Amino acid sequence: MSQVSNLLDKRAFEGRAFMAGYRVAANTGQYSAIQLQNPGGSGRVLVVRSLWVSSPGNTTVLFGNYDIALPNLVRRGQNVALSGPEGVGVIRWERAAAPTPIANIIASPEMAASEINLVLSAPLLLYPGIAVVVTAQTPDVTIDCLCAWEELNA
Repeated sequence: MSQVSNLLDKRAFEGRAFMAGYRVAANTGQYSAIQLQNPGGSGRVLVVRSLWVSSPGNTTVLFGNYDIALPNLVRRGQNVALSGPEGVGVIRWERAAAPTPIANIIASPEMAASEINLVLSAPLLLYPGIAVVVTAQTPDVTIDCLCAWEELNA
């Protein structure tokens, strides 16, 4: 077993590894966005190393910082041990008349009915009150996003 597998297994057994995702279906004239948010006051730091993003349509997706909570709460992160407690990180989504504005763009891959795994060269740290968003830059496009992260005490 590789060192990476051992490390991931260790995080899972310690109850520190979480996953959650969502699909925002296309809607006429609307832009889709999915957010991973670390709520203010959580007392935790979310350590994000990669995200899986998919779209059956053709669009450019932007991935970056957007700290205002999107309006629709999906769920808290599921502990990958399955029997452990939920995480503090939450998945949110929206459909809007304009793309969700992003400060500090981290990636902007073009997607042509495809899926990508955004593997970050360094972990992204989401302190309490900080969030990242994946947003389609074309209206009428469905996007999926699956986030995996670790939670540490702040």
